[in-house]
Amino acid sequence: MLSSFVSTHIGQRKINEDSYLVDEQLGLYVVADGVGGLDKGEVASRLACEVIHDSVKSGNSIKKSLMAAHNFLITEKKYNRSKQGMATTVAAVMFTGNQYKVAWVGDTRVYLWDENIKLLTKDDSYVELLIESGHLSLQEVETHPDRHIISQALGIERKKIEVHCNHGTLEKNQMLLICSDGLYDMVPEETIFSKIKRTKDLQKLTENLVQSAVNNDGKDNITLITILSHENSENSDSVTQPNVVRHLNNLTGHMQNEEVLTEPMTELSNEDTEKTKKDKFAGVTVSDPQLINQTKYHDLSEKDMELLETLSRRAKNENSPTKSGNHIIAVIIVSAIALVSLLLFR
Repeated sequence: MLSSFVSTHIGQRKINEDSYLVDEQLGLYVVADGVGGLDKGEVASRLACEVIHDSVKSGNSIKKSLMAAHNFLITEKKYNRSKQGMATTVAAVMFTGNQYKVAWVGDTRVYLWDENIKLLTKDDSYVELLIESGHLSLQEVETHPDRHIISQALGIERKKIEVHCNHGTLEKNQMLLICSDGLYDMVPEETIFSKIKRTKDLQKLTENLVQSAVNNDGKDNITLITILSHENSENSDSVTQPNVVRHLNNLTGHMQNEEVLTEPMTELSNEDTEKTKKDKFAGVTVSDPQLINQTKYHDLSEKDMELLETLSRRAKNENSPTKSGNHIIAVIIVSAIALVSLLLFR
């Protein structure tokens, strides 16, 4: 048995571009965050929720349903000029009993609470590339000027998107939290942890977390869905553990990766698959769009992308993986993007 609650707040924006969908009977929960700075973000997020809902009701998988929403947005933009430029990030969870499947595109997140806070989704973002390459620590992300650059979203026409997936079993007293960046940007995971420990009522917890984001000068829209399990699986052999991206270290009060990267990024070998190549350069080679603080639309040329890949390869060939060297490399990459931005917008 599951129970859920949802809360949303406009923050300091004029329009709430977040949308959500909760269908407890179907077992479907969705949060979509319309891309700020592009037209009709609120329309894109609402349409994405509607299409995903209809697709799942028709018997399609959660992954196919996100792709259906992506294709629908592209078609809408093609035949309706008033909707040009709209795009949205999304995270969706589909339950069958206690078993759940997670699918996402962009930087809308899903967390698991199982007496600790665990992140089940990996952001499609520029800073995620820097983290994976060893050029940026998780703590430095919080103040990084480009932390809101995303590499893909539903409705982006010129870039083939990839829907990411995860799955697991939600056992008794465990909880999933689906949220837009307006929440996790303003409320650190350590605070989420402490509030869950102190608050037993699901509605109060959900509203309290959203209000905390508002109180912390939350400028962006804020949306949170919480889903709580009230019973264990009948068959313990069927319990599945999800892939965890990061978890909260209770000693430091910070999130840490499940696998600590100890070496700098290395040159891609011939054995690397095309998928691996796309993953490693997700935040660099994206052609449509790059979004800085979700307000500027970037359309990089092939020449621009070659420049950024060259800089990335140089970073990989650095002999010293020291923290200071990593910072210099990161600054070079960010400076290159800034230079490209000036060329595009002059």
